[in-house]
Amino acid sequence: QPELLDTLQPTDACIIGKLSANTDELAHNMIMANLAAAIRLKNTGATIILQYCDHHLNRPKKHPLYKLYQDLFCLADHVVYPSNKLQQLAIFSISNNTKQHVIYDPWQISKQYSCRELIHEDICRIIWFGSSINTQYLVNQLKSIISQQTTSINFELTILTQTFSINNLKEVIPSLNIVAPNWRIRFVCWSNNKQPDQLEHELAKAHIAIIPSDPNDPAKMGVSHNRVVDSARAGCLVLASPMDSYI
Repeated sequence: QPELLDTLQPTDACIIGKLSANTDELAHNMIMANLAAAIRLKNTGATIILQYCDHHLNRPKKHPLYKLYQDLFCLADHVVYPSNKLQQLAIFSISNNTKQHVIYDPWQISKQYSCRELIHEDICRIIWFGSSINTQYLVNQLKSIISQQTTSINFELTILTQTFSINNLKEVIPSLNIVAPNWRIRFVCWSNNKQPDQLEHELAKAHIAIIPSDPNDPAKMGVSHNRVVDSARAGCLVLASPMDSYI
């Protein structure tokens, strides 16, 4: 928050994590506060380490998050990427003095689960999980995914995401006009203070994890492998778009 700027103390290093917001007002406050904090810490001798996991530099140049990350790339002493592909996409924004690193995301699932057998009488449990930026790929392919099945098996699709995204999906999905009486959609609100336990609990109940995306979308080309790794480690059969890091 902007009012916390004067509480900052000199430090050796500042790690800038994922920055995003769901409304313009929140975005502008976040940008002002965090950019000011990074500049002040840099001026007092801190090493600035930027974690770059969403390709915001692919956004329109007038977008506030494009401008923020353009500034952060200029300030950063180190930039850390979750995939080699994202490093390739962002390399044109790097200054000569900035050091680059690829550090793969770790898994969040505490133990290795076995794949779950689907008994004929069972409900086939499918899960999709992700942030608001990824819901568009689910919406784009949901009708096609559901229409592919030709059996009498009952399906339950769990959608695990933020409350903001769930509210949007509840408005959008009915407009897709999907006729599938043997499908049920279950919405679960992502709880930040219950991670990774909530994610592990939901994945460990599912037979299949679906991770639709778009390998031709510059905003997603450099995506981390984390959702594929967590799903597979939790014992799900993973059906995903052929992203570079997934392959």
